[in-house]
Amino acid sequence: MTRRRFGTNWSRLRWLIEFNLRQHAGFQQNFRLEEKIRWLGTGLFHENYLFEASSKPLVLRLGTVKRGLQTRCEAVASLRREAKTLCALRTFNLPFMVPELICLVNNESGETVGLIESAVAGMPLSLLVKGREPEAPLRIIARVATEVHALADSEFTHLAQHVDSQSHVLANLNALPGPLFEEFAEAANARDWILGQLPHDRASTLLHGDLLPQNLLFEDWENHQAAVVDWECAKIGDPAYDLAIVTRGIRKPLGVPGGLHRLVEFYNETAERKISAMPWWSTKYCFICTGWRRPWRLRPRTASEATHLNIVRIFWEGFCAEHTKINKRCCKKNPSSSFHNKRLTHRDTRTGLSFQRGPLA
Repeated sequence: MTRRRFGTNWSRLRWLIEFNLRQHAGFQQNFRLEEKIRWLGTGLFHENYLFEASSKPLVLRLGTVKRGLQTRCEAVASLRREAKTLCALRTFNLPFMVPELICLVNNESGETVGLIESAVAGMPLSLLVKGREPEAPLRIIARVATEVHALADSEFTHLAQHVDSQSHVLANLNALPGPLFEEFAEAANARDWILGQLPHDRASTLLHGDLLPQNLLFEDWENHQAAVVDWECAKIGDPAYDLAIVTRGIRKPLGVPGGLHRLVEFYNETAERKISAMPWWSTKYCFICTGWRRPWRLRPRTASEATHLNIVRIFWEGFCAEHTKINKRCCKKNPSSSFHNKRLTHRDTRTGLSFQRGPLA
């Protein structure tokens, strides 16, 4: 049954598809879309639609503008970068499948609003692994991450470039507004800890930027070749970033206790360049810290934004608790590695909620 969305201008979508495919060499100038369009889902900055043209299943990815997260100019630039990334990926003999770019999608004024790519068959990893070994998704994600990171980054000069892991972490910190650290003590606490734990001597690699289970497709469990989709967040940077995206600061990533450590272990089993556990935390928490950016920029704060801030604080608490465990294990092996973990109770006058905070170094 065709999935329909209330409020979607289906006639507009049909016109966009026909208008752009008629200008593509693989389609006739009088091309008409006879089949229905199906809504596939919403990505971070995309609306995805499935349709069939000339007996080929294709996907229309329309860029979206989100207040406080992405402007129209940024949306256009992101679409063009993703198109170039898909073209660059096709030059490799890849161990995984990727969509093939058909064309960029422009509106009547010539502005880029989306792209059309080939549809890849398969079921998302998040659905495929139900009822199977809990650690299986982490092992698969780690394997795909090593395969992506092994690609020569010289073919991706159009992507944002960070010369090494340290510069990537610093760039993420510098992107946060300075007054943010004055308003939220937790943010300043996190920044100071990150600066004291910067990774060294770790070269940059190609990053997918969003290696979550929904972006890894498999035809069946026995077929271990993945199809990796949604390359809009690709960049050149710290390989630990791709793992930090997966764990997101929670104690049980993908429902696996100790999953963040297992993910690093799985990655190091096959990666040419290993990731050490402790410097990885600086990249991991730098990603979590960016969670303050959106609610801080939006004024006045709504109830949902206040909730978002408290979720980030919970991430911070989980990080502190997990980091304390790591420190205890390190102290058993090396007593001189101990650091101060005094915790203080702080009451948020804005929400009335109490939470703990304290220096980690």
